[in-house]
Amino acid sequence: VWVPLFLLVMTAAAHGQAVNVQNPGFEVGASGPAGWALTGDGEWLSAQQGGGRAIAATGDGQNTSYWRSAPLPLIPNAVYKVSFLARSVSGEGGTPITGPVFSNVDLGPIGSEWRSYSSIFAAPNEVRPDEAWLRFGQWHHEGTVSFDNVQVTRVEPLHSRIEDLLLGEGEDVLGNAY
Repeated sequence: VWVPLFLLVMTAAAHGQAVNVQNPGFEVGASGPAGWALTGDGEWLSAQQGGGRAIAATGDGQNTSYWRSAPLPLIPNAVYKVSFLARSVSGEGGTPITGPVFSNVDLGPIGSEWRSYSSIFAAPNEVRPDEAWLRFGQWHHEGTVSFDNVQVTRVEPLHSRIEDLLLGEGEDVLGNAY
């Protein structure tokens, strides 16, 4: 019998606590999305997923560019799930970069259709405001990637237990073999 060892992420609707991400759908703003700042090349797109707005980061194959969120109210050592939509508008190579600056996730090649993505991260022991922000952009991508509908939810890791043995990620017991 295979035992899943690290069952993570209770759904936001059932148990998770939403974290306040300012302007998560990029709908509000005058000359750019309120609560987000662009580093490098990119744009604030209109008429995207569901008719709303989105952000895009553009690269020349040798650089990085990204949108940075306002600071998030993260709790030290807490575990979070970040969810969002992403797509490649054009280009190739490199990778979209996502998540908090202290726990970056590279998506690798992504398609041209909007797709849901998510990742899990743990906040540092000391959450400094200058490090408690999200980054959505590109690294060494020659072209444009876009993002929409960002959500951050606090989640609780659930570990599997077999009698007195607590199993973590990458561990399992099959019969009497560890």
